[in-house]
Amino acid sequence: MTERLRGEYREVFEKTELYGTFSEVNTEVQEDLMLNLYDLLLTAQQEEKPVEKIIGPDMEKFCKEYFQNYDWRERMKYFPVNLYRLMRVVFILEMMDLFLLEENVDLFHAQSDIAPYLGGFGLSLVFTMIADIFIRPMIFRCKIKPVIYYVGFLLVWAGAIFLCIKLTDGMILSIPMFPILLVSGIYNVAYLFVRSVWRYRHYGSIRRPPSEAKQFEHSAEKAFMEQVMLETMVKRYKSRNKRLEKKGRKSLTPGEYTEQVRGEYEKLQHSWKWEIVIFAAIILPSVIFTALSSTLLDTILFALVIIVVESGIFWFIFNTEKNNNQTRKTILDACDDEGISVIEYAMRKGKG
Repeated sequence: MTERLRGEYREVFEKTELYGTFSEVNTEVQEDLMLNLYDLLLTAQQEEKPVEKIIGPDMEKFCKEYFQNYDWRERMKYFPVNLYRLMRVVFILEMMDLFLLEENVDLFHAQSDIAPYLGGFGLSLVFTMIADIFIRPMIFRCKIKPVIYYVGFLLVWAGAIFLCIKLTDGMILSIPMFPILLVSGIYNVAYLFVRSVWRYRHYGSIRRPPSEAKQFEHSAEKAFMEQVMLETMVKRYKSRNKRLEKKGRKSLTPGEYTEQVRGEYEKLQHSWKWEIVIFAAIILPSVIFTALSSTLLDTILFALVIIVVESGIFWFIFNTEKNNNQTRKTILDACDDEGISVIEYAMRKGKG
């Protein structure tokens, strides 16, 4: 979004976004607010209206007022969501810890060390105070690029986590693991059930429709992916023809190359079968190994945990390729509609 904003308009947008991030404004709320601000700034830029007409003379005051409605009452609305994210992580970590125990301890006698949780909670409080006292005022006092703030904060955060681990390394606060798993598991199931019912009543589906900000983001992402894909296609077309020329063979015509791209699309379209095979090949050996040395209950629980963890990784990897292939289809469909090759289409888009 910031690519279309220039100068002081872009600076205002980036600083406001940075202020909202370090004020821990809910992501969805911030997305909607930033989209509204983006529209205002882009319109002002196009009309050559001074940015002060929108934000006034004091940038810091503007940011505080822009997010002033996000008070503690608004934060409490998102408490169940944040608690769900915490409980989900706790449940997965405790399940992993259960299967990594060296002793052959069953679920009802296993112990959990909560010292890292307490250390992490204390660390988050410290960093919240640091953000409130130091970082947010620095946004308006120092001319530092936003990326420097994020990178610097991540580096300090990583160092603090390392220090926290070292300080709590010899500290052990053991409590029974079963209550932690039970509470976190019940909350996760209850939250998902209530969320599904609420969404179905409001949207007619358990999936929430994308917000205006998300729709804008998806649209921009598709346009960017198409741009990258077209650039890649042109480079590959030229590279293949260079190789053919070196071998003394006839170069590919744009139409022939388009058919090759179509063949790649069709091939990847049916690759989901191999994805299932690969997923099963990775999951099954570890589950079988656990079954040979553990009880049936432990094996089932371990299988559920590893499926959840691994499916997330696989979804990210294969969904990326799926999106890339969908971009190929979009380009091929546009070429079919216009009766041109992908190279001609790329040249029309200025990627030739």
